[in-house]
Amino acid sequence: MDKFRGLLIPQSWRNEAMKWMAGRQNPPCYQFIWVPDKNTDDIILRLKLIKELLKSSTLGSILYVLPKACATPFFISKWPKTIIKGKSGYIVSSVYFADQWRQVEDYINQVENEFSKEIHATCQYQFCYTETLNEWVDFGAKNYHPGDFRKGEFLSALKSIKGHWIYWGHAHSKNLGAYGFISIEDLMDHRPKSPFQSTIWLSCATLVPFRKKSIALDWFISGSTHCLFASTKSVQTTRNMSLSKLWLELISHYEGLCIADLIKNTVEKGDKELISLVKDYRLLGYPWSRLQLFPRK
Repeated sequence: MDKFRGLLIPQSWRNEAMKWMAGRQNPPCYQFIWVPDKNTDDIILRLKLIKELLKSSTLGSILYVLPKACATPFFISKWPKTIIKGKSGYIVSSVYFADQWRQVEDYINQVENEFSKEIHATCQYQFCYTETLNEWVDFGAKNYHPGDFRKGEFLSALKSIKGHWIYWGHAHSKNLGAYGFISIEDLMDHRPKSPFQSTIWLSCATLVPFRKKSIALDWFISGSTHCLFASTKSVQTTRNMSLSKLWLELISHYEGLCIADLIKNTVEKGDKELISLVKDYRLLGYPWSRLQLFPRK
């Protein structure tokens, strides 16, 4: 999917962005989509314009950069959806927030230079979730079973682990349900020393619009993770488990998949329930970090 990556940024950043692209060695390359600056001071108008630009795109996946003012629960419902119907098929779209090109450049350079592919598996202490966790552990994910780790032990580990963090279980806008509830404050007090490549929370409503607090958005804008996949609504556990099984199958059979690949494969399979589920999620940050599992012998 590398050649189909896109960056959607303001037209006024064009010279800096093109200079950066020309000076890159061993890139992945990005195709730019320019958002006209004229008449886009109104953020709502800018978001509508972005949606129209994406409809005519032939890219497979895109990172669109919005002003930092959009990084609030009020604007979640206004962000373009994670999957959008483009000119030649589905586009997987992710959001990043920046007010200057330099912020985007520094962010991408940092993400591309970090290569930890370890997947750290966590869940709520309930059979359907622990069963799923064990399936991932059998394929090489790092095991943080809630029967073996107390809350303090897991939070201490959270500060030093790298790679990808996946969670299955109940949640809402202020808490994750695992380890006797993990709050926003718990996470902020135990942020990792270096950002996760991605955080995947297959759970309910951690990115709900119009709430005063959003645990998922706070986790992302704190710089604790380069990418986040989180739900804006309550979702059925069985649907989340179906998505998890599909992603485990894909990761274990195909080398070097990233979250954008996993989402694109999901929607292209045509399962209406899973497509509907993915539409309830939002993707934040760099969606091209690769995940890899190494099955236990």
